[in-house]
Amino acid sequence: AQCPQCRAWNTCAACEAGAKGSTVNGVPLDGPLNAWDGVQFDRVRTGIPQLDEALSGGFVPGTSTIFFGEKNCGKTTLALQAAFWVAVRLRRHALYLSNEQAAVEINAAAKRLELGTGYFRFANPADLQTIYGSAARVGLPSIVVIDSLQAFDDCQSQKRGENRRKQAFIDGRNWGQKTGVPMIWVSQVNADAKIKGGPFFGHEANAILKFRQRQGSDVREIYVDKNRSGKAQFSINMTMTAKGLV
Repeated sequence: AQCPQCRAWNTCAACEAGAKGSTVNGVPLDGPLNAWDGVQFDRVRTGIPQLDEALSGGFVPGTSTIFFGEKNCGKTTLALQAAFWVAVRLRRHALYLSNEQAAVEINAAAKRLELGTGYFRFANPADLQTIYGSAARVGLPSIVVIDSLQAFDDCQSQKRGENRRKQAFIDGRNWGQKTGVPMIWVSQVNADAKIKGGPFFGHEANAILKFRQRQGSDVREIYVDKNRSGKAQFSINMTMTAKGLV
């Protein structure tokens, strides 16, 4: 086994033995599954009615949700809006990671949407492990946005780029599960209008929202393609305005 702290292999025999009897929400990790009967989690509501409806009440703590679709269909806009309102509700900052846009661009977008930029922290996700470690030390964020999966492309090797994206997603998903922080992953589409990078991400994500723009219209159709914690295979509509999706 690999130590989650030092990353060394086969050094955790004592830790594993000591972990016996650990609990989560008062439930023993080595206990029977029915020990979880009656244990409930509070969804993280955004206060954006259509998005909360799409997520069957809000984000489930510690889960990874993918926003994907064509460019300029509102993925980043809704991610910013959702992150801001979660931060306001939980009174903890939102962490926005982007390799596609600079901090000044994200700041300008948030101001255009009339979102309080003081609720955001921004970082470049080239080294996710360092960022996650720092986040744990300075105070956990209320939510994390990674914009986007395609930021992990490697122009010298398509295979290396795919592996980087997969590893980045696994690292982020595992960190979210460990800390209880919900994660939003923004993704582009491939030629078949599916998540760019293959079926791996669709399988590993907890929820998937597909964004579509109606031709010649400000209406955005958001299709709930997958939701492990609620209803799926339905659509909600939002309208793009100067202040974001409503």
